[in-house]
Amino acid sequence: MSASNRQWVLVRRPEARVEEGCFELRKTPVPEPQEAQALVRARWLAFEPAMRGWVDDGSLVWDVDVQCGFENAPKTLVRLYNGENFGKQLLEL
Repeated sequence: MSASNRQWVLVRRPEARVEEGCFELRKTPVPEPQEAQALVRARWLAFEPAMRGWVDDGSLVWDVDVQCGFENAPKTLVRLYNGENFGKQLLEL
C-alpha cells in the first residue's frame, strides 16, 4: 500500500461564512524527493478565524525569510525558535 498525500484545497474563497463547498480534500501519491529536496510531514492543521478579517482589511501582512543551503539548516532552525526570522521561514536547499 503506497502512502497518499492528503491536501485541503481552497476551491472558492468564502464570501460570508465558510461552508463545506469552500474546500476540497484531494488525495495524490506521495512524491519521491528529488536531488536537493526534502519530504516533510505536516501532523497538524489549524485555522484562526480572525485571520480572514485581518487579511481582508490589510492589517495582517507577512513576508518571507529565506535562508539558503543545507549547511544553514541548523542555523535556520535556531533563527526560527529564537524569533530572529521575519514572516514565514524558508530554507532553500
